[in-house]
Amino acid sequence: MFREDNGLVFGSLCIDPHRSPRQKNVFLSHAHSDHVKLSKKSIFFATPPTIDLVKERFGMADFCKVDFGEKKSISGEDFEFELFPNGHILGSAQAKFSSGGKEHVFTSDFRLQDSLLFKGAFSQAGGYCF
Repeated sequence: MFREDNGLVFGSLCIDPHRSPRQKNVFLSHAHSDHVKLSKKSIFFATPPTIDLVKERFGMADFCKVDFGEKKSISGEDFEFELFPNGHILGSAQAKFSSGGKEHVFTSDFRLQDSLLFKGAFSQAGGYCF
């Protein structure tokens, strides 16, 4: 179900686009500039800290807040996704996609070990990195 189209795409959800997305629905894994390209035509799904950082650094867009552990579905899609911390920066997330009894995981930049500021993805997932 994953394909490449200006970033990784799952269903019709574009993940961390490389340039302004054509897709209506976009997931931003974190607020670093190489993962954020905004469009006035898209809805951007991200954690609250990522949304705050993106607004401060890149400007306004149509955002949809997704908390860690919250299952989210998109109207018209046959999958849901859930976000988990990945230990990279404030608000950074990995996403677990569930569709048709199968699970797929996306993570961009991540840290496995704990740092001074954040628990690593490995620690937060109970010894597993999704």
